[in-house]
Amino acid sequence: MTVIASFAINGCPVMVGDLLISGEEDSTRTCHLPTVGEVKNIFPEGSGFVPVGVAQKIFIVDDNFAIAWAGSVIQAKTAIVTIVDMNNAVKFTADSLWEFLQAIELDPDYRDLSLICMIGDGNKIHRCSIRAKYFRSDELGEVFVAGTGSEATLNYLKQVVKQKNNFDEDPLTSAISLSVNIFGLLISDEMAMPNESGMHSLQNYFGGGYEIATYIDHKVTKVADIIHSYWMAKVEDGIVNLEIFPFRMYKYYYIESTLYIFCATFVLKNFGEDDMPEVDIKKEMHVVQSIVSNYVTRVIDAEPQLTAKWNVIYVQLTKRDGSVQVLSRLDYRPDGESLIKINKEGIEFDKNMLDDLMKRLYQHV
Repeated sequence: MTVIASFAINGCPVMVGDLLISGEEDSTRTCHLPTVGEVKNIFPEGSGFVPVGVAQKIFIVDDNFAIAWAGSVIQAKTAIVTIVDMNNAVKFTADSLWEFLQAIELDPDYRDLSLICMIGDGNKIHRCSIRAKYFRSDELGEVFVAGTGSEATLNYLKQVVKQKNNFDEDPLTSAISLSVNIFGLLISDEMAMPNESGMHSLQNYFGGGYEIATYIDHKVTKVADIIHSYWMAKVEDGIVNLEIFPFRMYKYYYIESTLYIFCATFVLKNFGEDDMPEVDIKKEMHVVQSIVSNYVTRVIDAEPQLTAKWNVIYVQLTKRDGSVQVLSRLDYRPDGESLIKINKEGIEFDKNMLDDLMKRLYQHV
């Protein structure tokens, strides 16, 4: 139970997947998610089937071949190990991969497994799947999606595409921008930003964070170096009041094949001398591994630099009539310059970023 998907922008293919692993409740274990903390706060004791951890749903077989999986962890691990062994012996082609997928689709040992594959063969990148929904779109090309989060992901895809209207950037930048935006919105939904009734994705057993893979410099690569920051704003007497601090920030990055998610939660305590705000910052590091490793989810103390090529800001704007709208702003900075800096002296924000953000908010008042 999860969500995986693949689509293409101007011919550039993208593969995406969530991180959540769900299973039977075990009262001797606790599960701490990057997005909401302790799962027991959402799934009280006695819930039965609950989130039990996180793991990577995208596996890179080699420079030309990647797999996204949904469903049974055991079946996915068996299938991936088999595919890796076969590929090491004789490289898969698009045709031989499709023959293999058709065979395991008929195998009852894999009846609870969905796969979406992306493989380069010659000068063309092929995508195929088993047990996934498939359709064609003018903006997104061939679209594959599987898992319990399929409907929500498709809705956000349509929403972001409609806002974008056209993709005037190069195909790679457009594809990554779209993917980063969609999954940042899904994370905001998981944190119950859009409505306090809450936790839509977790209640449907997907979420926990997301991965993106595409072809960069002619090889399958997971997109790293991403910062998501989430803000609150309210319209009062025609004036937009933006909170002084974001309430949550995430940085996604990889060291070798391991995904690290750094989370900073900001809590305003009070105003000190000279009306300067005082803020507590709770910091966590989550380590997310592949299922073909002996995967464990653990929280460790560490703090990376908050610099990234991809900076996405999301604002929950509460309007005068009480309605809520989530707006997003994405910056691509190849030099990795940070929009937000945390240091011993406090928090610094990029002034141009804040000015542009306020202009966009007023457009929606």
